[in-house]
Amino acid sequence: MYRLFFVLLLVFPTWAQDNITDTGCTIDLSPIAAQLIQAQAHASQGDTTGALSIIADIQAQLDALTAACEGQESSDISETTTPQATPQASQTILLSGYQFDLPADWLVIDDAGVTLAGPTDGAARAIIRPNGLLRRGEQAVAIVIGDAARIAPELTPDATAQEIITLYRQTFEQDFNFSLDNNLSQITINNRESWRFRFNAPGYSGLVNVTVLDNDTLMLIIVAASVDEIDSAESILNTILGTIDEI
Repeated sequence: MYRLFFVLLLVFPTWAQDNITDTGCTIDLSPIAAQLIQAQAHASQGDTTGALSIIADIQAQLDALTAACEGQESSDISETTTPQATPQASQTILLSGYQFDLPADWLVIDDAGVTLAGPTDGAARAIIRPNGLLRRGEQAVAIVIGDAARIAPELTPDATAQEIITLYRQTFEQDFNFSLDNNLSQITINNRESWRFRFNAPGYSGLVNVTVLDNDTLMLIIVAASVDEIDSAESILNTILGTIDEI
């Protein structure tokens, strides 16, 4: 049930911390992240019993956090959709030895190694919040560039882009119960192979995309738009892929 949560916790380490409120619900997942690494170490050594014991403890902690913070989702949604000041202009983004284009009037945020972008701060951060909401006409992206161990720590270090996108698709569908519009699709843009799928979450529609930049480097892009405006999200995605170039 928590498979994608574990993956996103390691890929987006501030995902849950961004949802801290002043109503007594304090979420600090740093200790759980450390336990996940310990569980993987046990599993890699063939100690399934030890790994499952740690996972059971993690699940108990997550259940306790859920119970403590239940009912505060509405405040999270309100925060993510509050209009912010006019975003700074940014067109060409430099990231991990590559460059690509985003809309000129978008705000771009470097959040612990994750590049978030959108027309406002709230829109940019909505995509990594469990109850994020995008208004009509808004889009947002979250981008990570790295090797397979960074993009999908649950898989082996030599996992392919297709294997990684299959994991994300399976988790979005089975664990998060998001509806998916189509099967996995493979596309080549700018001489680079990508795998992607579309999904519909309660507060937005979007795509998850994994692109091969070179033999060891991958680019994970999660792009989203207001519900029923997924085509605009895909247009943003294709612009990124069409303009990416090695620095």
